[in-house]
Amino acid sequence: MTGAAFLLGSLTEIPAVKSLCYYAATSILCGYGVQITFFIACLALTQHRMNANRYDMAPCFIQRTTVSDVPGLEVSVKPKWVQRLVDKQFIPLLLQGSTKCAVVAAFAVFVTFSGFIIPHIEEGLPMQDLVSDDSYAGRFYTLKEQTFDTLNGEELQLHFQYLDQSAPKSQVMMLHAWDMLLESEYVSRSSVTGGASYTTNWLTDFIAFAQANGSSVVCVDSLADTVWCELDAAKHIVPQALFYALLGRFLHAFPWYTGTMVREPSTGEIQASHFLASTVPVSDDYSVRKHIYTDVMQVTRRMNDDIFDTDDAAFLYGKALLDWQQDSILWRELTLNLTLAAVGVVFISMLMLIHPVCLLVAVAVTVVDVCLFGVLYFYGMRFNSLSMICFVMAVGISVDYSLHVLHKFLSVPAGNANERMTTTLREMGLAILLSGVTTLLGLIPLAFAASKLFRTFCELLAATIIIGLCTGLLFIPILVAVLEPAPILSSLTQGDAGQ
Repeated sequence: MTGAAFLLGSLTEIPAVKSLCYYAATSILCGYGVQITFFIACLALTQHRMNANRYDMAPCFIQRTTVSDVPGLEVSVKPKWVQRLVDKQFIPLLLQGSTKCAVVAAFAVFVTFSGFIIPHIEEGLPMQDLVSDDSYAGRFYTLKEQTFDTLNGEELQLHFQYLDQSAPKSQVMMLHAWDMLLESEYVSRSSVTGGASYTTNWLTDFIAFAQANGSSVVCVDSLADTVWCELDAAKHIVPQALFYALLGRFLHAFPWYTGTMVREPSTGEIQASHFLASTVPVSDDYSVRKHIYTDVMQVTRRMNDDIFDTDDAAFLYGKALLDWQQDSILWRELTLNLTLAAVGVVFISMLMLIHPVCLLVAVAVTVVDVCLFGVLYFYGMRFNSLSMICFVMAVGISVDYSLHVLHKFLSVPAGNANERMTTTLREMGLAILLSGVTTLLGLIPLAFAASKLFRTFCELLAATIIIGLCTGLLFIPILVAVLEPAPILSSLTQGDAGQ
């Protein structure tokens, strides 16, 4: 079940989440294989040792005296204090009417609150969270975000390829694409590195250089379709016959533009080039970054569709766009993955248990994931790729707690709802609780990690386990006791009798 949930989560487009899901699913399947082979073999050998009355730590030696040989000594079958607490205190209290109402009301309030504050959760993965607390890089990223990023935006490069950039029409189309980019409210003309006085469009400066040398021509005299010449920046162009002769002189006068072109070594022809621009300052407003990415991608599509009539003659590149692209699809990917995981969990549960009450498994998974948003809000965490990994893992972790309760309840053949739930929690409650506690103990080293990234991961996983335990041991038992589904065995018996 858990492995299937992770395999469905691997359908995401985010590489980090995809890799985690593949690794987790493989680990779970390997662990399952070990349990049904090696672990069972060890249990069989242990039982054989016990039947032969051999010592546990030294099985080569046989015990001379057994417990049954000691007069007046009996094997104690009384439950331990934890089991006694579950049997005598927890179960009777949980199945009281007032407790049921209180638990359902508490879950309803927290789930409603968590769903309400989802739009208010901050987003993004600050770079300082990726390094250790004592790293100088962390202080640098914090300072950069608080100062430089409030004044300057991120660099954008508008690339052109598959064009004869010396042709008059290509020059005009490139200038139209540049003008279309600058019309975006999220794009600034100035370069990040050069400042507002640095002209970032080599072609505009090249045309000005040609005009100063008396070598430019009027656009309408070079193109049959004069519509392209209506743009102010495209009133003049460089003649194709003089283009490369003037380009050599231009680059000698302005050598910094050499890095914006890719030229054929033998002929000097431009194979590709780019203009430089920058986004508006974003500081730590990660929601603006998503809007910037969405807008510039739409601008790129319009350039290729309306100007170049191709798919890839022009494209925008920026290091920041790689991260912003991931942020822009997180919500869509989270919704898709959780939906697929819930459907897969319900489908497999129906195959195994053949009972409609398996729909409660999807309810349990939904409750856990929605409550995690409340945890993000209360602890001031951000929604990013790291928290999305925890949301995907929450499906695989929390489904077991509720599924074990459902399976055991459906296996109890007789009694009313409270009696069957008492039997269920008495036999499964402590085992489920201990499985969650041992998993929490395994997270303790992460709580002392030097990086905030690992501590956040630890906190979200711990919250997932705690909420999953509360859902599996409190919320789901109450819902099942109220719905009181028929036992599987009695349903099969009635079916056989009817036949």
